[in-house]
Amino acid sequence: MKLIAYTVVLVFITTICRANTLTIRHIPTAQASNDLRETYYLALLELVLNKTIPDQTYQQLSLLPSKRIVYRKRAFEMLRSGELDVLWSMTSSAREKKALPIRVPLLKGLLSYRIFIIRQGEQQRFSVIDSLEQLGRLTAGQGLHWADTKVLQANGLEVVTAADYNSLFSLLQHKRFDYFPRGVHEPWHEILVHKDKKLVVEQKLLLRYPSPVFFFVSNNNTSLQQRIKSGLKIAIADGSFEQLLYNHPITQKIFSSANISQRLIFDLVNPQLSPETKALFEDKSLWYSVGD
Repeated sequence: MKLIAYTVVLVFITTICRANTLTIRHIPTAQASNDLRETYYLALLELVLNKTIPDQTYQQLSLLPSKRIVYRKRAFEMLRSGELDVLWSMTSSAREKKALPIRVPLLKGLLSYRIFIIRQGEQQRFSVIDSLEQLGRLTAGQGLHWADTKVLQANGLEVVTAADYNSLFSLLQHKRFDYFPRGVHEPWHEILVHKDKKLVVEQKLLLRYPSPVFFFVSNNNTSLQQRIKSGLKIAIADGSFEQLLYNHPITQKIFSSANISQRLIFDLVNPQLSPETKALFEDKSLWYSVGD
């Protein structure tokens, strides 16, 4: 009888725990089995959501990735249809109309700094470049639906696009374009993943344009928007946000390898930002600046 009673109590407790657990569905963190670039965002999402658990307003939670690879354009559609609860993405006015942004730059704006992946043995082609006009004689490669593509084109740079992220490395290898601009936390891991293609990180140049990455939720999920926003504020205030940024395996290479302050910087205009996002630039604590 004692065993039966114990089992009944255990089942009851388990049922209550499940009822009090909020499942949050998010985009996958990889476009391939060896793609680890986006694990930082998932770690940050978990951090900020856990910051809110002591508040009795919020439930316990579990994070559940999408079972299929999702490109950003499709991800926003899945957010609207209710198939996803949250995603992270470089922002634009158009994207902020499709979903609710949480306007805290998740990389402190470091995605605004773009360095290039190029073919091995071609550094000299870039070492002689001293102006944006000269760079414009070469061709960049970007994703078809990436917000960056429109930024580069708006600034007069020629761009070749591909729908599939991984195919861009093969296209670069086979000289379909000359350089692949990447966020400053991305290229070292990527050239290791694609080491058979003999690609390297360009040493001299850097593109800079405002391109914050935000968490997004669906337009009718204001409760999750508020929870993530609250968690981000707590993490920024207690220092755990910056601790993760500076120490996560994917992002820490920015500060040890990118050599940002020694590069020739070309500033570009990003015409896709909303007035609300532009207003964030007034708060310097949200942004990284060269020399920090």
